[in-house]
Amino acid sequence: MKSAEFKKYVTKYFAPKLRVKDWKGSGFLYQKENQFPIYYLLGFQINSSGDSFTLEYSIYFTFSNDIRKEKLLLNKITYANAEMPFRKRIPDNGKWFKIPETENDVIELLEYIWCEFEEIALTEFDKSILLLEQTNKIKVTSEKIITPENFTFKFSKKIRARTLLTLAEIYRYRGDKNKVKEYCSLAIELIGDSMKGSALLPLLNEMKNE
Repeated sequence: MKSAEFKKYVTKYFAPKLRVKDWKGSGFLYQKENQFPIYYLLGFQINSSGDSFTLEYSIYFTFSNDIRKEKLLLNKITYANAEMPFRKRIPDNGKWFKIPETENDVIELLEYIWCEFEEIALTEFDKSILLLEQTNKIKVTSEKIITPENFTFKFSKKIRARTLLTLAEIYRYRGDKNKVKEYCSLAIELIGDSMKGSALLPLLNEMKNE
């Protein structure tokens, strides 16, 4: 089955289940506006061959738009706009689902994915607001990022400028100017004279000097 036909079946059989829970979208992309400054995002990511897919879900902090010059239209954001620590997949073992050949097999697979989504992703979404309250539990050294074992979202131990920017944005939302300056300074130092991440420098400097 081609991905275009599979997309129609996703809209027909999977989308209605989401809409009952106040999600919007169709085809391969969906989103839900939360009462907190968080958007829930969901997408069917098709591989380059067009014969397999994975379900990716993520969260996007709407306050990121408050400072960024190139603002995203909130009704256009997708899972790909979220930072990596906030992006997860079903299945989470690195494997991809094979797109079935028949409509009946699609229905069966989508039902299985829906059960997984309800059990795993919706629970993760419910926990996501805790991230705004738990940010101070994240420890950043000159060499790595340390998150508690029971932390809702796992950050890569490797320090990335974009991750530091995200943390700075969270602290900006929380009104902690000292932490904003600390993480922006770390990110700027990390980028240094490298071209990698240099596009973030204007934003980092602006936030640091607010």
